[in-house]
Amino acid sequence: MNPERSTLNRPLVDFVVCTWNNRDVIALTLECIAKQSIRDFTCTLVDGGSTDGTLDVVHNEFPWVRVVVKKENSGPAVSRNLGLAQGAAEYVVFVDSDVRLDPQWAEEQIKFLDAHPRVAILCGKLVYAHEPTRVFSTYGAMNHYGVAWDGGRGQTADQFNEPIRCLFANTSALIVRRKAAEDIGGFDSVLFAGYEDADFGWRANLFGYEVAFNPLAVAFHDAHGTFDPKVMKRELIYLVWRHRLRSVLVNYELSSLLRYTSVYLILALLDGLVYGPRKEKLGALWWNARNLGKNLKRRQWVQSRRKVKDQTLWGMFESGYRGPGYDSGGKHPRNGKSRVLTLGGAT
Repeated sequence: MNPERSTLNRPLVDFVVCTWNNRDVIALTLECIAKQSIRDFTCTLVDGGSTDGTLDVVHNEFPWVRVVVKKENSGPAVSRNLGLAQGAAEYVVFVDSDVRLDPQWAEEQIKFLDAHPRVAILCGKLVYAHEPTRVFSTYGAMNHYGVAWDGGRGQTADQFNEPIRCLFANTSALIVRRKAAEDIGGFDSVLFAGYEDADFGWRANLFGYEVAFNPLAVAFHDAHGTFDPKVMKRELIYLVWRHRLRSVLVNYELSSLLRYTSVYLILALLDGLVYGPRKEKLGALWWNARNLGKNLKRRQWVQSRRKVKDQTLWGMFESGYRGPGYDSGGKHPRNGKSRVLTLGGAT
């Protein structure tokens, strides 16, 4: 049975789904939203200009979904900001078009947020749909050089049964308090795809909010996705390298910027020259040089509003230079560290 649009002026939850040519998976995503135990919600689908019949499926099978079609495929960061602007609910849930939420997902997240008023962004246990005993993502991890990855990737799901405070949350499935999302300026629209979630969560921490992982909220990732690493490896390396550097330039205090970014730039330049792919890696570095003025303008905006010192967050940063994400080789060679932080302190 399809949910009815809320008759309240302000529903409890706004679901925002970003899609682009996802006809094969979009129905399952929307069906799972329809089955949420939380009934007071709206759902907005933001489409990047699909040509595969995705919108036909949505219009024909899910008439209760509000559809926003962009004039161009400007990426998921812009799509999420558009979806955020469409609603007025206290909570906003961002869901990728290849993710299926457990029926209790939103309810478990709201319970957690009610119990932890300082937490503004919350993710859950995201597992592989074809192998639900294995983790796709839990907490968002990052080292001092800005290399970010999904904590727990590939590990067994039963290892993650405690709440964790973290630097960011994977946007495949997360809930955020609307007030906090608006206060931190939404997603950085310049980050077309890749790192927009790491930047979003990192900035939230700088602005005095907390980001956390709730193991009781389970979602299933079909790993279909528009940005399939097997197909778009080089493109993803370029985007991740480009956006990683912009995020570091924008978010770090000056002392941290001088300490870590100068070293990172030297190592990244050598990495691009020696290991490649040169065009993508060096192109990402050059993009930041060409857009230095825009990056500095964004930096000024963030630094003028931050409330938390870098040193206060040091306990959540991982060690090392590379990290297991799209690092120097553009591969996922190993799992992230199992060291995590619980709410309120380190384990």
